[in-house]
Amino acid sequence: MRKALLFLAVLMMILGGLFVATQDVAVAVPLATGTAACPVTGGSGTLNPGISVGGSIGGVKITFKGVLGLAGTASCGGTVTSPAGVHVIGGSFAGSGYYNSPSFSAHGSSCANFRGPDKVGSIKVTIAWSTTGGPIANTVITYTANVASTSGPVNGYDTLLLKAPTATKAGSFAVGIPRTTKLVTTIPAPGVHCVGATTAFKITGGGVSV
Repeated sequence: MRKALLFLAVLMMILGGLFVATQDVAVAVPLATGTAACPVTGGSGTLNPGISVGGSIGGVKITFKGVLGLAGTASCGGTVTSPAGVHVIGGSFAGSGYYNSPSFSAHGSSCANFRGPDKVGSIKVTIAWSTTGGPIANTVITYTANVASTSGPVNGYDTLLLKAPTATKAGSFAVGIPRTTKLVTTIPAPGVHCVGATTAFKITGGGVSV
């Protein structure tokens, strides 16, 4: 009886392992091909050190996250060529990385330097897509050496435009261009809003195109 129970337990473990393996294969998320473009609905981010009039020596670390697409509308564009029948309707994104200072001794976190000569060291953005017709894998874009990435001002605030020609993509939509992340923010441009140190900011618009 004891041997029979032991045999049954081993058999159940083997069958269980086969079931898990089968499930893992079944839920593999496909890599989409084609293009996708969605507006940024909103979001938030942080800067370290904070942006100020004088700034601090060195570069600037940045993190941000937000939402893509407008609920209940066909706000996203592009064409998914595979998997068949899939349409991008929105999603979310998250990014982190750093900007280099204009020079070794420059204050990269000053409003003027961040708005002008700062250069992206490396910023990675991960986009999770909401779709109809089945799920697709995330897209990961890594931006490096992006110059003139801060534009504007829009109402006295900076817009971040990441589209370096050296950017690389992985996951869905990995082949070809575009590879653009545009964030309209409340990071103060030089002027009336550059008061104190801004460490937290909002994302009020923009878009991603892959």
